[in-house]
Amino acid sequence: MSKDNDKPLVKPEVKSPEDWCFALGLHSRPKLSKDKKLKLSNAVPCWQHGAAAGLHCWHLHEHHAGSPLLMSESDYLAALKAAEGPTYEPHKPALSPYAPWAPKE
Repeated sequence: MSKDNDKPLVKPEVKSPEDWCFALGLHSRPKLSKDKKLKLSNAVPCWQHGAAAGLHCWHLHEHHAGSPLLMSESDYLAALKAAEGPTYEPHKPALSPYAPWAPKE
């Protein structure tokens, strides 16, 4: 509970990077299937998502942990920004611990 009021603090919603991509509309338009229905599976994430996925090794996390890395919307957007350069410094809360350049504890 915060001191300013008696309401409990709300934790930010967490989703996988791919879920944030689609929730925020950061993907190509889905194409019509042969039966003239839209299929979101045909949509492709934006280039920023692809760059962030590589920089933060989201694929390695899913491979080793067996599930996607979960993060808040603000961490996802910060990861996209980090992947735009010019320094390409990963956003630590969005970085998979399985990344070769992740800090080892």
